[in-house]
Amino acid sequence: MEPPDAQEKAIRFGCGFAFGALVFAGGSLTWAVVSGETFLAALVVVGIAVGWLAMRFGDPFWHRLASLYRWWV
Repeated sequence: MEPPDAQEKAIRFGCGFAFGALVFAGGSLTWAVVSGETFLAALVVVGIAVGWLAMRFGDPFWHRLASLYRWWV
């Protein structure tokens, strides 16, 4: 298997960032009302962290995340 090229890394990071930011935002909307600036900073940090994990580990990251969700439900 070939290592991912720059375009694939960008797609992985973008999807991971969007997923992390949306999940964080959905789970902490009441906190956003109380402290908007802190919420926005945390949203960006969580998005970057999940984006980096998705870019670094690729499909195994998403499979692990899906298995955690299936266990939780």
